[in-house]
Amino acid sequence: MRDRFGMAFGIFELFISRLSSLVSFIARYANSFSRLFVKNLSGPEQVTFFVTDRCNLNCEHCFVDKTDAHPDKELSAGEIAKISEGMGRINYVTITGGEPFLRDDITDIVRILDKNLNPSLITILTNGLLTDKISAKMREIMDACRNSDVLVKISIDGPRQVHDKMRLRDGSFDSARTTFLKLKELKGYTGT
Repeated sequence: MRDRFGMAFGIFELFISRLSSLVSFIARYANSFSRLFVKNLSGPEQVTFFVTDRCNLNCEHCFVDKTDAHPDKELSAGEIAKISEGMGRINYVTITGGEPFLRDDITDIVRILDKNLNPSLITILTNGLLTDKISAKMREIMDACRNSDVLVKISIDGPRQVHDKMRLRDGSFDSARTTFLKLKELKGYTGT
């Protein structure tokens, strides 16, 4: 009888030991899995700065009211600095508008956000109409922001005819494509 009890107890002990290991494994896996989706519960991971209402297009689908767009109504670079100083680290920063590259101080704005927020990625949205200015500003931005990756997103609404119709400007598709190709040449640019 004792042998059976001892054997049963041994099997039970082995079962509990294996169950404990399984529960421990599941807990570690669940913790790792949850970190894939929730990296930092202490604050936001992404912030978007709307830097201007001004735009060089008049797209039929856009929510920006360009009739009341004036540089004096925009956040200054100094105001953006004050806002971003107390935010702590933000992993992803987006700069949008209207057309952000209409801001003469866009390089300063990106530099401020890079310094104050220390993001992994800064994304700038553009319609791509200002090819030479965008290319030149991106060289400046890449020289100024050594800690963050900088991504430019150019809006393309469809084939040439669809895009130009939605943007209400003939040639806007070709300009966006030219800007894309010009920026592609900067890939791998390491600065001056």
